[in-house]
Amino acid sequence: PLTDKDIEGWDTLLGLNTKYPFLKDLLRAVYWCPPHPPEMQGSPDDVPWVQVLKEKAPEVWSESILEMTLFDLMDEFLETEAYKVWQAAVAWYSGAAPHWEGMAIQSFAGMASLMIGAVSTPRGGMHSYAHSIVRCAIAHGARIRTCCPVDEIIIRNGRAAGVRLRDNAAWGEKTIWADKAVLSAIDVQQTFLKFIGRQHLDPSFVQRVKDISLKGSSLYVGHLLVSERPRYAPKYRQREETAVLVSPGFYPCDSREILLRQAAEVDGDKTTPSLERGELFWVALTHEYDSTRCRLPGHLLFTPIYIQLPAPEYHVGGPEAANKMKAAIEAAILRDMSEIFTNVNPD
Repeated sequence: PLTDKDIEGWDTLLGLNTKYPFLKDLLRAVYWCPPHPPEMQGSPDDVPWVQVLKEKAPEVWSESILEMTLFDLMDEFLETEAYKVWQAAVAWYSGAAPHWEGMAIQSFAGMASLMIGAVSTPRGGMHSYAHSIVRCAIAHGARIRTCCPVDEIIIRNGRAAGVRLRDNAAWGEKTIWADKAVLSAIDVQQTFLKFIGRQHLDPSFVQRVKDISLKGSSLYVGHLLVSERPRYAPKYRQREETAVLVSPGFYPCDSREILLRQAAEVDGDKTTPSLERGELFWVALTHEYDSTRCRLPGHLLFTPIYIQLPAPEYHVGGPEAANKMKAAIEAAILRDMSEIFTNVNPD
């Protein structure tokens, strides 16, 4: 449970009990107001978000914020460790990590963007955005072919002319010619270096594409199909009664050391994080248990379940390393979930 200091401190950071509401201005300064070029910056006062805090949030601003991590900022305003770890995880999943020095405000903005209007968790995101595009395309006469992986983007006279599907594609005809254009929704390196091929590109362009960094985190995404609504164990029942979204959220949040250890494994060592009990840090964002996305009568889809991983191209075990551990990852998640929910088990 949150303490009075947690609530008051969080309200201060969000600008809810300050003289001037400032959160929207702060987010605009962080995300949509580019800083001056380095050669034009004379002092921190030139930084847009610094100007917002100095003018509208003197209760939050201090010179030390320029050197703080998000954990430093939360330690000043909050006191419950589990709540700090939860918010820090939101920040890590959203952008600037909570242990990066000098990035306290950028990291805070990542989690605060979900908190406008108290708790306004975005519904859908990029996944639902993709579905809306599909529905719009179908409404305008497009046909969507699923289970049809592409093997090659066909180039004719320097232009993308169509695609060639893999031999195991569900669609019978393996060559599809484009009427207007070929659109690629995957990363720039795979698009040009794998599907188009270097034989169609000049060396300088190939090098520019290779120089683009894809470093950062990726997500292992799981879905749990259940035959009945999960029931909380007594230890977690209060969570069920008070949660805005009936979901375990981030787990376990006992100590920031758990989160920081996983960040070191994923971002530093570039390995799959430890699956040991009490060390695996995961998130379940269910938006309630969704029956609308489940085609099996009488069942619910508990979705999605995330674990941070290195981007496949940078995993020390190779691009397929995480996929090869699928059974072990799923067993570890079910082990942890069985401690939270009395009726969640491998059956």
